[in-house]
Amino acid sequence: MSSKNGYIKLYRKMIDWGWYRDTNVKILFLHLLLIANFKESNFEDIIIKPGQMITSISSLAKETGLTSQNVRTALEKLETSKIITKQSTSRFTLITVENWALYQEGNSKVTSQLTNDQQTANKRLTNDQQRHKNAKNDKNVNKCVCNNNINNIYKGSQKTKGQRSHTQPYGEFQNVFLQKYEYEQLCQRYLQVDQLIDKVSIWLTEHERKNHYALCLKFARSDSWPKKSKSSSEWDKAFEENKKKAAPMPEHMRKKYGIREK
Repeated sequence: MSSKNGYIKLYRKMIDWGWYRDTNVKILFLHLLLIANFKESNFEDIIIKPGQMITSISSLAKETGLTSQNVRTALEKLETSKIITKQSTSRFTLITVENWALYQEGNSKVTSQLTNDQQTANKRLTNDQQRHKNAKNDKNVNKCVCNNNINNIYKGSQKTKGQRSHTQPYGEFQNVFLQKYEYEQLCQRYLQVDQLIDKVSIWLTEHERKNHYALCLKFARSDSWPKKSKSSSEWDKAFEENKKKAAPMPEHMRKKYGIREK
């Protein structure tokens, strides 16, 4: 049951969301949050649960002002990021916002408890004191939800494949995880590194690899990616210098490859 009455929860943490700068994805996702069912309902023989909606590409395009192709691309990005799932038929599409209950309802017990406490306090506090307490409680509620729940809707509840320690996301889909020295090493060796990483990023939307730096090197070599002019000895020296800045290799990795700690 979707309605234009009421409101949804939307947290400032969304600014850190990987798709926040993608205008089409952001517009579509906000629209999905607004039109999703907040109460279980029926559509023909289908039970529509909270966080779900029956819609279509053409309807979403009309409602958001995006083109049909923009809607399809945005849905694919959201689905690849495991933020939504969708089931399509010849007549409609069933979309589910993953972690909807955790995101929209997960803090209901806390909110209920705070409301009871406030009702008791109202008997003793003046209006000015009450406004101060309400503001403080609202701050605590928002902090609780942001810290505990929001990562599950915007960043996923599980660690992304290939997201090693001391790495940060790169690429068009923010799914290529590299250590800082690895990115610098690619920049020192190759031209148009961002385009190379974007290509790897697109490939990773349908595949998985543990070491994305090694994958970038593989793509560069297989595609004969243009290199910067630099002798091999200089490459080795630069690599060793950058390697010192990286996190130490875990014990199980040293044992696996027979590397002794110096």
